[in-house]
Amino acid sequence: MLIDKVGNTYIFACFCIVAIAALWYVGYGSLAFTVALALFIVVVVVNVLKLTIRAKRLDGALVETKLGAFPSGHAAASASLAVLVPYSASIIEPSAVLPLGIFVGLIALLVSISRVVVRAHTPLQVFAGAILGVALPIVTIFVAA
Repeated sequence: MLIDKVGNTYIFACFCIVAIAALWYVGYGSLAFTVALALFIVVVVVNVLKLTIRAKRLDGALVETKLGAFPSGHAAASASLAVLVPYSASIIEPSAVLPLGIFVGLIALLVSISRVVVRAHTPLQVFAGAILGVALPIVTIFVAA
């Protein structure tokens, strides 16, 4: 499933590096730092939880991993972008917040649904990942402000 690959670690990392570098390059260094910090926190918290909880994948899952399944890293990554992209747009081009927010939010929703469809996660694992992906960037934004 193509949408399932959007939250892939390598694709996510490449997108984030390019986006953060672009923000810094065009003069939004403090925004780039906030976005990078928020993404770093999401990745660290999700992976610490995965390594600590070590939840098993569903029987018959179409994916393999060495990490646990709780929480969903794909859901966390896509949800964090659903917060950080509109936040960045609100600083750079406020008129783009709504269309970008809707677009990135729909992608996050599709990624999350796809994780359940391919039996990589239970709905609870996806929900937990999405909650972390939304909450951690919001906290980071408020603390960094």
